[in-house]
Amino acid sequence: MNKKLKSVLKSAGIAAASLGAVKIFNQLSYMAAGKNNDIDGEYYDWSYGRIYYKVKGHGKPLLLIHSLYTSCCMAEWDKTVDELSTKYKIYTIDMLGYGMSSKPKMTYTAFIYASLIKDFIENVIKEPCFVIAANNSGAAAVTCAKIYQNYITKLMLVSPNGINDPMAVNASKFKRILMEIPLLGTAYYNIKTSKPAVKAFINNYGFFAKENSYAEIINQFYKSAHSEKGNARYAFASLITNFMNMDIKQYIADIKTPICVAWGEENLINSIDNMEKMREIMPHCRYYIFEKTRLFPHIENSVEFANSAEDFFR
Repeated sequence: MNKKLKSVLKSAGIAAASLGAVKIFNQLSYMAAGKNNDIDGEYYDWSYGRIYYKVKGHGKPLLLIHSLYTSCCMAEWDKTVDELSTKYKIYTIDMLGYGMSSKPKMTYTAFIYASLIKDFIENVIKEPCFVIAANNSGAAAVTCAKIYQNYITKLMLVSPNGINDPMAVNASKFKRILMEIPLLGTAYYNIKTSKPAVKAFINNYGFFAKENSYAEIINQFYKSAHSEKGNARYAFASLITNFMNMDIKQYIADIKTPICVAWGEENLINSIDNMEKMREIMPHCRYYIFEKTRLFPHIENSVEFANSAEDFFR
C-alpha cells in the first residue's frame, strides 16, 4: 500500500471517527434532556404541522404567544395564565418549530407565523380575540393584525422586535442551510441549547434579578428545546440568520387594531430606546414600563403585568 493511499485512508478514518463522536454527542444531548411529559394540552392540525396548545379559564378569549428565542415555549406564560385565567379564556400555544409542536424543515418567517395565528384564531378559538405577543413573536402578531384584519380585537406587545433589527441577506441563506445539516447542524444546535447555555441566557438576558433564576423555567425551556430531537434546528437556523426578522414600523403605523406596548426597562437584547421610537410612530397608544425586568416582565412581575393587561383589555 503506497503512502498516498495510507494517508487517504487515515484521513477517512479520522473523519469517520469525528462524525461518530458528533453522533454520540447528539444522542447524549437528547438523553440528558429527557422526555417532555407535558400531556395536558391538545393538538391543532395545521397545514404545516401539528400545533400544541392549552386552554384554561372562562371569559373572553385571550391568545398568548411566546417569544421565539431559542428554547422558548408556552411555559413562558405560566405565571400570566395563573393571574388572568379567572377572567379570560386563555389559549397558550407552542409556535411551529418550538416546544411540542411540529418542527418541519422550512424557512420560518414572521409571515408564516402570522398565518398560523390567523388560522389558529379562525379554527380553534373561532372568534376574534385579544392577543399578547412576547418579544420577537411581536412582528408576527403585528403582521397578522395588518394582513388579516378583524381577527385580533386588541393587541398587547411585550418589547416587540422589528424596530431596529438586521434583515436576512443573500448570504444568510447559505448560513441557514449549513445550520440545517443533520449531524453538524444538530451538534451546533445542541451546544447552543445545552442546559448551561439555556441557564446563561435566562440569567443574563431573561431576568434582571439573578437570584430569581427560576429553575423550573430553565428546566422547561431545556426540555422544550430537545422535544423533537434534531428537527428543532430548523427554526433555530431561521432565527439566527434573521429570516424571522421584519420591519414593523409601517405596519404598526397603519393597522387599526388597538395596541399597547409593555417593556422591561433593563432589556439588554431589545433596548427600551426602541420603545421610544414606537412612541414616535404611535403617540396615542398605551405604554407600560416595568422596572427591574428584562425580556420577561410577564414572569418577573407577573401580578403587575396581569393588572396592566386587564386594564388594557377592559
